Amino acid sequence: MAPTTAAGADREQEENRLQSELSSLGVDCKRKNELNGKEELEAHATAIKKVYFQDYKTAYDDNDIHKEIDKSHFGHLI
Repeated sequence: MAPTTAAGADREQEENRLQSELSSLGVDCKRKNELNGKEELEAHATAIKKVYFQDYKTAYDDNDIHKEIDKSHFGHLI
């Protein structure tokens, strides 16, 4: 069903962008319904990016330059 207003078209375009962003983060939406709207997609993308960034900061902590990278923090990414 096509959106009937410009606002509806903008919202659908934003939802598609967020679904693409989630897909690039390794999360694919199996089916689209009223439960995975723009707000929920945005929240999921933000949460996943925060986790990835925290994993990166933990693994590459610059406090000890000669410390070996702790790869155990990346096991769940594969």
